[in-house]
Amino acid sequence: MIEQDIPVPIRRGYVDTSLGQMHYREAGAGAPVVLFHRTPSSSATYQRVLPLLGRSYLALALDTPGFGMSDPLAEPPGETMAPYVQAAVEFLDAKGIDRATIVGHSTGGAIGMHLAADHPGRVERLVIASFTGPSTQEEVDELFAVLHDGISKNWGEPIAVDSSGNFLDAYPLPQLRRLLSEFNDPEHFVVELIAHLQALPNYDWPFSAVLALPGPVARFPEISCPVLFINARSGIGYPFARRAHERFPGSGYVEIDGTSEYPMQNPQAFADVIARFMEDTQ
Repeated sequence: MIEQDIPVPIRRGYVDTSLGQMHYREAGAGAPVVLFHRTPSSSATYQRVLPLLGRSYLALALDTPGFGMSDPLAEPPGETMAPYVQAAVEFLDAKGIDRATIVGHSTGGAIGMHLAADHPGRVERLVIASFTGPSTQEEVDELFAVLHDGISKNWGEPIAVDSSGNFLDAYPLPQLRRLLSEFNDPEHFVVELIAHLQALPNYDWPFSAVLALPGPVARFPEISCPVLFINARSGIGYPFARRAHERFPGSGYVEIDGTSEYPMQNPQAFADVIARFMEDTQ
C-alpha cells in the first residue's frame, strides 16, 4: 500500500524526439513507472494518480503524439502502432530510463503491449487498464455497437472543426456527458474537456491502429514480462477487458470500483494495485 500522508508535487516538462516535442508530467523519485493515457485524453487524466505513485516511485505520464501538449504526428499512422511505440522508446531514452514498469489505459494499453513485445528489455512489467481491443472482425463490430450505443453515434469518426463551435455538439460534449456527468466531478470533466479539445482535429488517428486486426492481443505470446490487467466494475469496457485477461495465460487480474472509461476516478485504489503488483514481482 502507498502512504497517504506525504504531499508530492507534480512537475511538468518536455523532451525532444524525432517525432517532435513530447510533454509529460512526473512526480516522486525511485523506480520508474510510465503511464500512457487513453484516446482521446492526455497525461492530465493521471493528475490524481501521479502524486500517489510518486510517494514510492518516479511516476511519469506523457502526452502521446497529437494529444495534450505534445506535437502531432506528421501524418496518420494508419493501421500501425509503430509511431506511438517509437515515441515511447524515445521518451524513455530522453529521460535516461533503461527499463520501467509500463501502465496503459485503453489505447495506452495497446501501446504498452506493442512496446513490451517489440522492446522487451525496456519493460520490466506491464499493467493494462480497461483494455477493449478486439481480435476478430466480429469483435470490432461488437465494440463499435457498444461504443455507438453507450457513448455517441459518431464516436471514432473525424470531426470537422468550424469557427462557430457547432462541432462541439458532435464532439466532445455528447461523449463526455455520457461518460462523466453521473459522477458529479466538475474538475475531472473540465480536465477531460480540455484534453479532448487538444486532440483535435485528428483525435481519431490512433483508432485505426488499435482496431487493426489481428490487434494487440496477437502480441501476447511475445510478451515475457509479468502482466496485470486492471478492470473497473462498471462501464461498457468491462467484458472486453475481462476477455483480454482470459486470453493471456499467466496474467494477473484485479477489479476496482469505478467505470472502465475512467478508472482514475478511483486513484487510490488504482495506485495501490500498481504498487502491490510492483512489490509482488520484484
